[in-house]
Amino acid sequence: MWTSDEFIGKAMIYGQKASDINIDETTRGLFLSITLEMLAKGLLARAHPSFIAAPKDIVEALKAAASDKPTNTLQMGQVLDRLALIHPELRHRLVDDLKQFINERNAEIHSSRSSFESLGEKRWLPLVVNGIAHMADLLEKPGNPFLSKELISRSGDFQNQNAKEREERVTQVINTVRGQWNRIPEDEKQALRAGVLPSEYNEQVVCPVCGSNLTLSVGLEPVSQEVLRREGEWDRLSVFEINRVRCKPCGFALNDPHELAVVGLPDEVTTYQTLDWDDLYDEGYYEEYGDE
Repeated sequence: MWTSDEFIGKAMIYGQKASDINIDETTRGLFLSITLEMLAKGLLARAHPSFIAAPKDIVEALKAAASDKPTNTLQMGQVLDRLALIHPELRHRLVDDLKQFINERNAEIHSSRSSFESLGEKRWLPLVVNGIAHMADLLEKPGNPFLSKELISRSGDFQNQNAKEREERVTQVINTVRGQWNRIPEDEKQALRAGVLPSEYNEQVVCPVCGSNLTLSVGLEPVSQEVLRREGEWDRLSVFEINRVRCKPCGFALNDPHELAVVGLPDEVTTYQTLDWDDLYDEGYYEEYGDE
């Protein structure tokens, strides 16, 4: 009931249904959401069937995975979070995009709103097709056997259109802010720059308009962490994804993380935290010394 192959087989069935050119976009969205969910659960079940069990207790989850009795599995948002832990190459931004799509699916099913139709296939199709492609790669399936070439091509066209619109939107923001900044007297510019605090991150992310250090809003949880030795100290390296940027002096701001690349801004930043011996012990990095 919870074998990886069964989930993947079901994903292929619904992927074929979603690829039918004659269905409407709402039906396509629902079929794609099932394809995505079956793929994600298939990946988790490949690691261990208990990973998709809803019970929080590991013993109960193991019992559920070994039983033929009907048992609830995790909600899709939890599946994606757990999948990102097992396969960090998915990265949290993709997971966030897929959660956005799943939220639209839930609104379609659990509310009176026609969310797929109101949002438009142009917006959500690239999100879910990219997610299915990434999961197919993790399953080591050549190409994308879950969706037709026609649907993948349609998604690619939408993605190119979205990218062009995104670039135009960011360019307009920069031109507007630059025009306002250029009208400010130089002494006022210097005063505004003087109020910028040093970055708490290793990288200096610079405003494309006025050259000041940007204020960053990052994810609450790091994408990855590791403990390493540098210059005789043990440090914890944490990597965070950037969600939003804002420039206090000139007012430049981007609130969509996908817009960062348009102006060459990084999508991640890092921090180093020097660890003391108690921290190292808690992390499991410590040395035992015998009596001298």
